[in-house]
Amino acid sequence: MEKHNTYVNIHSFNDGQNRKSFNELMGIYQNEELLLSAIQEIMGNRIDFNDKRVLLKPNWVLHDRRESDEYALCTHPKVIIAVSRYILMHFRPKTITIGDAPLQDCLWDKMIKKPFTEEIKKLADNFDIPINIKDYRRVSMNFSKNKLTENKAPLSDYLIFDVGRRSALEPITLEKTQFRVTNYDPSRMKEAHGKGYHKYCITKDIFEHDIIITLPKIKTHQKAGITGALKILVGINGDKDFLPHHRKGGDKMGGDCYPGKNRLKYATESFLDLINKHRGKPLYNMLRIGAVAFWKYALFTPTNYIGAAWYGNDTCWRMVSDLNLIAKYGTSNGNILTEEQREIFSLSDGIIGGQGNGPLNPEPLNLGVMLFSNNAYLNDYVISKLLTLKTERIPLIRDLDNNTILGSKITLNNSEIRHEDLTRIAVKAKPAPGWEILTTTQ
Repeated sequence: MEKHNTYVNIHSFNDGQNRKSFNELMGIYQNEELLLSAIQEIMGNRIDFNDKRVLLKPNWVLHDRRESDEYALCTHPKVIIAVSRYILMHFRPKTITIGDAPLQDCLWDKMIKKPFTEEIKKLADNFDIPINIKDYRRVSMNFSKNKLTENKAPLSDYLIFDVGRRSALEPITLEKTQFRVTNYDPSRMKEAHGKGYHKYCITKDIFEHDIIITLPKIKTHQKAGITGALKILVGINGDKDFLPHHRKGGDKMGGDCYPGKNRLKYATESFLDLINKHRGKPLYNMLRIGAVAFWKYALFTPTNYIGAAWYGNDTCWRMVSDLNLIAKYGTSNGNILTEEQREIFSLSDGIIGGQGNGPLNPEPLNLGVMLFSNNAYLNDYVISKLLTLKTERIPLIRDLDNNTILGSKITLNNSEIRHEDLTRIAVKAKPAPGWEILTTTQ
């Protein structure tokens, strides 16, 4: 496979220091010619899509619940359409697949709206190229109806991939380690992760496509600090029971759900474990609401985030690293090789980004940029700089090799810039609650 020097190409829609308003940036999403021009600029002719199976991996998290969610929560549908159109206008791929695994309680038909599917179908028909839209989830949960739907897709569509001792989780895995993901059955998590074994439920689409382009929405994130080209690959896993997001207990108890040591919190966690084993059964919702309310109000502290939403979370970033390892070096027979097995690029939607309580409740951020890169770590390093966050305090990217950074090329509107020049287009983003460390001097 051809090797590339690492790069990040940035297109800024702002005019120098004159930043566009929220309404002006909203308008860019509706301007297909402007989007296509920006994509042409940052992607150029770097990728040959001819006769290739292309996977577009959006940042589909949850259906819109507020008016601003259309712009700050997920990859904007107009960006997905524009990327698809760009590929079809200039190349003739075999197929295009657009797929992701949103949250278990995401209402798919409210997120993937009819105008989007109609436009995608129109593109497929006009260019006579198959375009498939896929929901990679095997499990969904309607909390209001307490309805659990399992086996939405057959297990044969996935590969149970064991990273084993090469997992970034292995150094923090002890015999008594209790990995958790909020609102899921902990007993299934134990089957997937333990000393010497770390299994993920990976869609086979990863291994059956030649080129992967992730389409992150630039946002702050409760558990990882930021979400970008690295965190987005969580969506290649079809069953969240395989995804450790934190460890039970405080950081003085062998866990990382909260700071210190608190027996009352630990007891509440245990109660939630018991409740989560009974999803879809009578009394589940009532018991869960009661337990969460008790945690939030009776145990309230400034760093009291029930799902390990704070800078001390030392689990989530490791899980993300595992998935990036699988995506780049994994094979369809479950091996991890030393050479990259497929090309992975990222095109980040930061026209309007998300700040504050991301990834699920972000506030819109007038960022005004799109990024294209062939290196996820470098891409997210640049994102942290554009958000004016302390890179060295973000676990996902704090150990990024300086040679990768210094040896990379960054362009802004087709002109090469120095790394320190990123401050010219940076904005001061509000970090997620529990991550104030990313902006403070402490």
